[in-house]
Amino acid sequence: MSTVAALPARPAGALLTRGPLVPVALAWLAVLAVLWSTFADMWRAWGASGTFTHGYVIFPIAFYLLWLRRERWLDLQLRPSLAGGMLVLGAIAVWLVGALLHLNVVMQFAAVALLVSAVLAIAGYEALRAGAFALLFMFFAVPAGEELVPWLMDFTARFTVAALDAVGVPVYAEGRLIHIPTGNFSVEKACSGIRYLIASVVLGTLFAHIYYRATWRRALFVALCVLVPILANGLRAFMIVILAHLSDNEIAVGIDHLIYGWFFFGVVMLIVFWIGRQFAEPPEAAVVPAAASTAAASAATAPATPNLAPSTLAPWLALLALLVPLVVGRVAAATLQSGASETVGPNEAPRVPAPMAGWTGPITLSADWAPGFVAPTRTVTASYLQGLQSAVDVAVVSYAHERPGAELVNSENRLFDEERWNWIGERAISLPLGDGREVPVLAVNVRQGLSHRAIWRVYVVGGEPVSGGMQAKLARARALFAEGGATGVALVVSSAQNGPDATPERAVREFLVNYYAPLLACLRDDAPLHDGRQPAPCVPAP
Repeated sequence: MSTVAALPARPAGALLTRGPLVPVALAWLAVLAVLWSTFADMWRAWGASGTFTHGYVIFPIAFYLLWLRRERWLDLQLRPSLAGGMLVLGAIAVWLVGALLHLNVVMQFAAVALLVSAVLAIAGYEALRAGAFALLFMFFAVPAGEELVPWLMDFTARFTVAALDAVGVPVYAEGRLIHIPTGNFSVEKACSGIRYLIASVVLGTLFAHIYYRATWRRALFVALCVLVPILANGLRAFMIVILAHLSDNEIAVGIDHLIYGWFFFGVVMLIVFWIGRQFAEPPEAAVVPAAASTAAASAATAPATPNLAPSTLAPWLALLALLVPLVVGRVAAATLQSGASETVGPNEAPRVPAPMAGWTGPITLSADWAPGFVAPTRTVTASYLQGLQSAVDVAVVSYAHERPGAELVNSENRLFDEERWNWIGERAISLPLGDGREVPVLAVNVRQGLSHRAIWRVYVVGGEPVSGGMQAKLARARALFAEGGATGVALVVSSAQNGPDATPERAVREFLVNYYAPLLACLRDDAPLHDGRQPAPCVPAP
C-alpha cells in the first residue's frame, strides 16, 4: 500500500553532501569555461536578433524547473553511466567538427548536448530522468531556425495571393512581390513570421509540460503551436494588404503594420492557450511508499559519516574523465585552425583578366550593386562591357584563412542589398564551360522598379568548384587536414537590364563561360588554366 506524502525536510547542507548537485555543477562550470567562446556567441546572437531574444530566459527557466524537483534529486544514488560517457565523447566530436567547419549552430547544439550528457555520465539514468524536461528545454537556447525564413516568406506570399484572389481583389505575384491595383507589397524577412513561430513553440512546449501528463496530449499541443502561427502569419499578411487596399493605403502601412502584427499574434496565441487550458490534466501527485518515507526521514536526521567507497568516488572519476577529452578537443580545434595556411595575401595587388575579343574593360563596378561579404581576405571587383550591351559586374571574394564571423559561407553574407532590391527567385543550375567541365551555379533574380538583375554565384575551394555552402565547408575542412588549408573564393557575376522582357541572364552566362578560368588564374599569377595553357594576361583591377 502506498500513501501520498512529502519527503521530510532536510538540513540546508544536504544539497552539498548528497545528490548529484556538486559534481554536475562542477562539470557544467568546466564546460562553460572550456567552451566559453561558444556560449559567448550564443549570448551575442540573442541580442543581435529579435528572433532569439527568448534565449535570455531559457537557462533560468530550466534551472528553476530543476530546483522545483530538488527533493527528488537528494535521494538519488549516483551511478555514473558508460553510455553517458559515450554521449559526452560524441558531443565533443560534434563540437570539434562544427569548429572546423565554422558552423556556430552545430557548436552551440553540441555545447548544450554536452551539458545534458554530462548529467547522464556523472549521475546516471535516474538523475537524467528526474530533470529530463528541464535539461532538454535548454536546447531552445540555441539560436536556430532562421533557415526556415525563405520557406516561411514564400508560404506567406502564396497564402496572401490566394486569399486576395479568393475575395476578388485583382492580384499579380512576382516571387515575393505582390501587385494589386492600389499598390505593391513585398514580403520581407520581418514578414516571415519566424519570431511568432519560435516564440509559440517555446511557450507551447513549456505550457504542455505544465498542464499535460499524457505524451500524446503534449505532442498534439506543440504541433498546434507550430501550425497556428504559420497560418496566423499568412492571415496577418493578408489582412494588412486588404486593410491598406480598402483604406487607399492610409492604414496598416509602415511601422503600424508591425505593431498590428504583434497584437494579432498575441490575441491568436491567447486563444490557443485558453483552449489548451480547458483540456489540462490534474498534476501528478507525489506517491511515496510509507517505508521509504520513514527511511528517508531517518537518513536525513542521522549524523553524516565520511564514505570513501568506490561508489562515492565514481562521480568524481567520471567528472575527471569528462574533463580530459573536453580539453583535448578544445586544444585540437585551436591547433588545426591556427595551422591553416594563407595562400592569398591581402597586400597583393588585385588583378583581373584583360578583356577578351568582343569585350571592353575592366571598368569600375556599377554603382547600384555590390555583394556584401563579411571580413574577406580580399575582394576584387570590376565591370566589363560586351559591345553596346549592359555592363557585367564581377566580384571575386577570397577567404584565405577563415575565423568565426569571417567565413566564405556565412548567414550574414549577402549577394545584394535587400533594402534596395526585391528577391524574385533563385535556382541551382549546372553551367557547361565548353571544355567538358561543368560549374555549379546559384542563379538569383532580383528586381528594383523596372530594372531586373541576374546574380550568379560560384563557390571555389582550392581551385575546384563546389556545389553549395555545406560542400564548401566540407572541402575546406578536408583541405585543412590534408594540406593545412585552402583558399575559398566566391565568384559573383551580375548584370542588370530594364524593361518587361529583360534577359540579363544571357550576358551573365556568356561572361562566366569566357572568364571563369581567367578570373581564377589572375587571383594568383602563377596559377595555370585547367586546360594547361599559360596564365591569362592580367591587368590591375580598376
